[in-house]
Amino acid sequence: MSLSMGRGESLGLVGPNGAGKTTTVRVSIGILRRDSGTVKLFDEDPWLSPWVRKRIGVVHDKPAIPGGMKCIDWLYRVCDIYGIDRSEAKRALELVELWDARHRRIKGLSAGMKQRLALAQALVHNPELLLLDEPFTNLDPPSRARFSELLARIRDERGVAIFITSHTLSDVLNLSSRIAIIHRGRVIFEGSPSDVERELRVSVIRIRCSSSRALAEALAGAEGVVRARVVDEQTLILEVEPSCKGRAIKAVVDASESRGIEIFDIETRAPGIEEFLKRLGGERG
Repeated sequence: MSLSMGRGESLGLVGPNGAGKTTTVRVSIGILRRDSGTVKLFDEDPWLSPWVRKRIGVVHDKPAIPGGMKCIDWLYRVCDIYGIDRSEAKRALELVELWDARHRRIKGLSAGMKQRLALAQALVHNPELLLLDEPFTNLDPPSRARFSELLARIRDERGVAIFITSHTLSDVLNLSSRIAIIHRGRVIFEGSPSDVERELRVSVIRIRCSSSRALAEALAGAEGVVRARVVDEQTLILEVEPSCKGRAIKAVVDASESRGIEIFDIETRAPGIEEFLKRLGGERG
């Protein structure tokens, strides 16, 4: 595997579970020794020069934060560990929109609030590089959206370089200037978000309806529809050519009316990592 990123850049590392994302993060920050190769963090080997970690902030895939403590007391302790003024705790909590919850005990926070507290912990010492390992795991859609908006604001306003991993392509497309796809421990694709979309050459439409099989049959041969996949009795996934997205949605509406199929919801989304691996043949490699 060969990866690099510059100052102020945002890199998204995407792959299925077990692809090697967490291992990559741990080796990159020097808490796991590499078997071979070279790792440089700010031109230093993080395994041999652990002091360089003071320049980074990390949100682990399973943050270990003591539930019995109050938010502000935990960040005060983190400030003491770094040897910085405790006023930085207030700044970090305000940055992640948790200042009003500063006296709440951590065990009583929602999953989204705990994740924002973990982000505050990673930012409290003003790092130059922020590493986030699967930060969207276990977050509901509103919390995912809020956390994503928060990361984008931190990236744009503070100029922090961001390295983020996820098994969901859509989580990182809008946050990253560059995307790397990892599969079975090797990078099989690297490029910009627009490169990803060009490589896939499809848009994805998720439809919830009263009969997904009947709708799939009605859409057979519809213009621009590359594939129709029945997920369950009420869910249909369409892969369509991006230029035909509007016509495909109209075809869905027309087919549902002619067949008497009730449409509950239509959602367009970014293609998933599964579609990408199939397109590149990653599942065979």
